[in-house]
Amino acid sequence: MSPYTKGKMEHNVNSSGIVCVEEATVIHPGTTLRGPLIIGKNCENGPDVYIGPYTAIGDNTIIRGAEVENMIIVGDCTIECKRRIVDSLIGRNAQITDSASSLPRGSRFIIGENAVISV
Repeated sequence: MSPYTKGKMEHNVNSSGIVCVEEATVIHPGTTLRGPLIIGKNCENGPDVYIGPYTAIGDNTIIRGAEVENMIIVGDCTIECKRRIVDSLIGRNAQITDSASSLPRGSRFIIGENAVISV
């Protein structure tokens, strides 16, 4: 696979390795991309995002402030949290948000059968 950018990479984006960005996707400043990875159509990534190797991000996904690596995000997802998420599969229309600003603090999960979670 050869790297390509069909979307828009704004200034101050650090990119290395094989990075593929599809149409109508915007990569905002302060984002680091480490391939191999692919980002689908109509996505918005950044600011302050790290997308690491072996990551595939489906269409219409928004990632802000998070670090993701070695994962598949199926698409139509929102990830807005100051956390590192690795080795994961995120299903369509999933939302991961930071609960640090809400009280009482805690994690909320909806977990399917035979799931394994490490927090």
